[in-house]
Amino acid sequence: MTTQPPYQPPPPTGPTGPGGWGPTTPGGTGGPPGGGPPWQPPPSGPYPGGGPPKRNWLPIIIASVVAFLLVLGGVIAAIFLVTGNDNESNNASTTTTASRTTTSSTKTRTSTPRTTTTTPGQSGASAKLMGLLPDGYGPGACKAIDPVTDALATVDCQKNTNPGGPDVARYSLFPDQATLDRHFSTAIKEDDELLMCPGSNVQSPTTWHYTSTPDKVEGQVACGTYKGGPDVLWTRNADLMLADGQGSDLTALHDWWLKYG
Repeated sequence: MTTQPPYQPPPPTGPTGPGGWGPTTPGGTGGPPGGGPPWQPPPSGPYPGGGPPKRNWLPIIIASVVAFLLVLGGVIAAIFLVTGNDNESNNASTTTTASRTTTSSTKTRTSTPRTTTTTPGQSGASAKLMGLLPDGYGPGACKAIDPVTDALATVDCQKNTNPGGPDVARYSLFPDQATLDRHFSTAIKEDDELLMCPGSNVQSPTTWHYTSTPDKVEGQVACGTYKGGPDVLWTRNADLMLADGQGSDLTALHDWWLKYG
């Protein structure tokens, strides 16, 4: 039996000679027509030059850092906004007001600092009393008269221009608390009748105090009628002053006293 040689591709046509792509002459080089090297699969061994191509990570690192800084800046800005709003709320919540009220009454009376002024041509007790009068009296609306019994000074006033202000009023300054209290008790006996002051639910006379110091009596107040007309009498212990105001509407007159008296 004759053994067949291993399979070989058919010889190419051309002057390369039999035997395929191997060498045809001593020292000659084989290969496909045209002289190039034979085709080879990709190498499975190490990459040329010691390894695969290296990737440039610098742009990616820079982009990540920038993104982180942007997020961090947004968080910080949000914290400042929340803190600022809390501070405004806290500041807004610290505002307070001062007022005063009659004993056992829900009515409040705004208290404002008084500035003592003097009237030209007057001196001593009369000038002091002029400086204690409520706001709302125009020039010439009030004048000093001979003091009532035991008083240091007395002033009569015409219409007070503030809402609900008395049509006529008398103010007197006394030397001490006992004399002031005695004349208040005498004055309220001149009224036709004593009434509960509007909104107080307390029978006249009663005491009044500042809401910030409810245990400290600041004076007395009484509402009633005098010769058929509304009448409000009150004292201010700190000034040793007795006042009597008369108007046309008891509620309006009492509201005026709460705000200005």
